[in-house]
Amino acid sequence: MKKHLPFTAMKNQPYFWFYLALLLLLGLWGYFMWASYGHLPDTVEKLKKEVALLKMSPDSAANSAALDLQRLDFKIDRVETEIRKDFFLLQKLGLPLTVIAFALTFWSVYKSALGFALQKAKETVDRYYLPDEERFKREKKLLVLTKEGGDSGFMRKLLHDTGFLAVSTISTNVKQLNEETLRKILDGNKYDLILLNNENAAFEDDEIRTCHSKTPDFTMIFSFNKNLPTDIVASHRAASANFKSQIYGNLINALKYQQYLRQPSTTKQA
Repeated sequence: MKKHLPFTAMKNQPYFWFYLALLLLLGLWGYFMWASYGHLPDTVEKLKKEVALLKMSPDSAANSAALDLQRLDFKIDRVETEIRKDFFLLQKLGLPLTVIAFALTFWSVYKSALGFALQKAKETVDRYYLPDEERFKREKKLLVLTKEGGDSGFMRKLLHDTGFLAVSTISTNVKQLNEETLRKILDGNKYDLILLNNENAAFEDDEIRTCHSKTPDFTMIFSFNKNLPTDIVASHRAASANFKSQIYGNLINALKYQQYLRQPSTTKQA
């Protein structure tokens, strides 16, 4: 039975950061509310003293405003009562809420780190114990190019159904595969294998040569439904399939050989 990790880099990382930010905001809100309410009772006491001094003032203007001062005193008393109730509630909930928020934050970080470590451990185990065929389908980067007017539907479906996980395709078929077009398509990325799909429309020999000469020495050039030029066939980076039934098996064999190309030159010479 296939086991799923509680946290995976691709699926849960955005949710983790969202919840982490939410918990931090909750903790900070609780702390600042608790801290700000701590100053309010002192402010109320100072205000009450100022009103009391105004009541005792011999100034006629102050005496004429005695009723207003009484009303103000009453309002302050009400405010003080409400503040003390809120402060008592925050003493009970605010600080514990802050502690809980930071505890949950720590727990989330710990669980995420644990999930990441488990994922890395699983990748290491898979690297040593998975059959080469399955490991290649998970790890090897493939780029599929189809000539303008060609049909990429079958190739896309085949690679998807057979479990190739790191396949890249471009949104439109290639009109002319020259050096500039290839550079834009690659966009700085390096691939283990470039699959030239010639179904219904074939790349010209010069286009295939451009693809071969402008890619790294470890990148296999794989052609479907078209014979490669003689000089490319003589290369150590060429592979092909003429029938649909050959594609999967020949791809796996090409990737096995590509793994050899990935090894240091001293190993290959030995």
